[in-house]
Amino acid sequence: GQNLNFAVPVDWIAELPKRTLVSSTEVAELLLQAGFYNAKKNLPKVLEVTSKWLQIEPDSAYAQILNGDACLKLRLFDTAIGLYEKAAKASADGTLALAIGAKMALGEAYSQLHRYHSAIAPFKDYIQSMEKLTGNDMNQNQILFVAASYEKLAKCHEMLGQYDKAVKCQQRVAELIPSSPAPPLNIGRLMRFKGKQKIALAKFEEALKKAPGNAQVLYEIGMTHFKAKDYRKAALKFQLAKTSPLLAELALDSLGKCQMALKEYDGAMRTYQAAVKTNPNDYRFYGPLGKLQLRKKEYAKAVAALEKYTLANPADYKSWSSLGRALMKIKRYDKAEKTYERCTLLKGAAVNDWYYLGLLRARSKKYEEATEALKKAVSLKPSSSTIQFRLGKVYVAARDRKNAIKQIKLLKKLDRAKAVKLKKMAAKRGLLRR
Repeated sequence: GQNLNFAVPVDWIAELPKRTLVSSTEVAELLLQAGFYNAKKNLPKVLEVTSKWLQIEPDSAYAQILNGDACLKLRLFDTAIGLYEKAAKASADGTLALAIGAKMALGEAYSQLHRYHSAIAPFKDYIQSMEKLTGNDMNQNQILFVAASYEKLAKCHEMLGQYDKAVKCQQRVAELIPSSPAPPLNIGRLMRFKGKQKIALAKFEEALKKAPGNAQVLYEIGMTHFKAKDYRKAALKFQLAKTSPLLAELALDSLGKCQMALKEYDGAMRTYQAAVKTNPNDYRFYGPLGKLQLRKKEYAKAVAALEKYTLANPADYKSWSSLGRALMKIKRYDKAEKTYERCTLLKGAAVNDWYYLGLLRARSKKYEEATEALKKAVSLKPSSSTIQFRLGKVYVAARDRKNAIKQIKLLKKLDRAKAVKLKKMAAKRGLLRR
């Protein structure tokens, strides 16, 4: 029964000999094959064998659950849900345990589809059925099963933003397993979501007493301080949490953010370099690392890091902007121009992005396109004499006499020195002659 993943408590397996498990030698053979392929994790074969079984016995709860489990693992969610719903209604002799187990499996299937509203009812049915069946005399295995169900139910409520209901579920887990640090840890997270930082910290400390040095608890304490903008305290907790292999990447990323907020840029650089070394394929680290390298004038390294980051995060206009600046610094102007073109297509592109795009287009003698970009920059910051001067230079380079004279007059109001300089350029090109 355990090998076949019936999702029922272990002590119920002893009752299986009392039940009519198979109706024929053919079904017995299919049952054995299902167990064999399940142990080998050959899901397509499990699906094939149990489908044959269902053709012979369409109402077999055993076959429905085995077939449903295979469908779930193969991400055939709708089929799995249909099978679990049938198995949950099983009423034949000896199928009570399977019907109850099917309710848990049904909740799991809905959860994997992120259909948390739908998952709540089967999880509740499973818990109520178990508590009704066992009363106050649950053995250790049954306690663990019910506690796990409350945790899953709490997760559903949490994902739906129903934090108070999630807290009640976690409190029930704490009653069932008083020694576990998980309930106070999860209640602490929920309290943080509700903005109750002090209660959250108290709950995390409670969890830490039950599991001294637990990296997950330390990380959550760090996150609570981070949300409160107490970056120094947060950094200390992340330093401790990063020693855990399971949390190293997450803790390093959070530590780097704290160091950036504290303007400890050298420390942040070391942190993100350690993060990249921990997992070179996690591209989220390359963005902040590239920006730090750009700040430190390590332009080639910044380009390499930011190219990786923008590949994985194509909608992050700030990183495209940083990449464009780094490319300009190493004189890769053609690529910088394309980078700023990409950047300015994104929502949030700033005045400097349009400005640098205009400069690069002017450098390529694409005067009409340069004018377009610089006009956009002017519209975002019309009081900038620098942008207005650059636009005037493009008009001069394009021999656009009318607009060049307009820019000279406009600059006289913003920056007379720049107006004089632009006038000399226009005169040199013969644009001021009548």
